[in-house]
Amino acid sequence: WFGDRPAEPQLPLYSVASDAPVAAVLFARLRTQALDFTGVARREGIVPEVPAFAATKEAAALAAAQPWEALFAQWRRVLETLGEAFRLGEARVDPKDGPRTCEYCDLKSLCRIHERTANTLVESGENGA
Repeated sequence: WFGDRPAEPQLPLYSVASDAPVAAVLFARLRTQALDFTGVARREGIVPEVPAFAATKEAAALAAAQPWEALFAQWRRVLETLGEAFRLGEARVDPKDGPRTCEYCDLKSLCRIHERTANTLVESGENGA
């Protein structure tokens, strides 16, 4: 959820769009042996084993006096930037995690990443020609 291209931004989006105060942002993980939660909370003790955001390395990176509010401001900025890029029709070939993104992709026949890779090889003279 952190950085300029957050994975699974749905809960941060719901959180910043909420009119009600948000105490925690988390997923419930249901498994045969256990139920637990993963995410962040405004403070310790709201949800078992979910840390207060202020205690995370992401909060330290924000270096803000009010880390929970700073997190929401960051999410709002990032999500608005992503939404505006989508609205403008930006469709750059730019996998989030480089080749790892493509490793298990089932859409290779539709994807343009291979065009970009081929062009880079031609430009650098590594195409074997």
